Amino acid sequence: MVQAPTQTNPNAKYEALTDIMLKETPERTQALDDRLTIAWANHIQANTADNGKGLGEAMYTAADNYVRQELYGITGALPGNANLGTQLDAIIAQTIGVTRSQLVDTYKDKKVVHVGDIEGVTDACKKAMGKSLQGIQATRLKDLGKDDFEAFKSYVLGLAEEVGATNLKADKMPTLHAAIEEYMQMMPLLAQYRGLKKAAAERTYE
Repeated sequence: MVQAPTQTNPNAKYEALTDIMLKETPERTQALDDRLTIAWANHIQANTADNGKGLGEAMYTAADNYVRQELYGITGALPGNANLGTQLDAIIAQTIGVTRSQLVDTYKDKKVVHVGDIEGVTDACKKAMGKSLQGIQATRLKDLGKDDFEAFKSYVLGLAEEVGATNLKADKMPTLHAAIEEYMQMMPLLAQYRGLKKAAAERTYE
């Protein structure tokens, strides 16, 4: 029996770029928020007399572990030398949005730290991670080559049709750069459209 050839999605490469912002970013930022909040809860439960002592260290370690292992897939010892480790630590701190020492200083003198007292930090960390993922998406978009132009333009036109942006035509994207610009401008609308569509589907199955 001859097996039918598997059909591949010609837009898979571009949909993966879209998923960075529409799927991965909300999932990653929420996961980071959860790790920070769990670290806070565990720490104050174990340090009832002085919540702030060691809290910043505990929260940063939880965030560092998540970013290092889950976001960047780094496990075990690094290759290279201390210079690589220093650079990586800086990237991770930028992704988290705060350095270890800054987080330690934030809480070290607080005897009582309520959950509301960490919201400013968790919000800032979520924003920083979102910005880092946006940067990853932008870098990958820049890596698209001239061979991607027609396929990517077609993909962008398909997104425009999906969200009802009928004013976007092929002649508005004479270059790959122009197509990328139109794509980036469409991202907020696409996020809103798919979010509403998902919410409507979830209500249907309740």
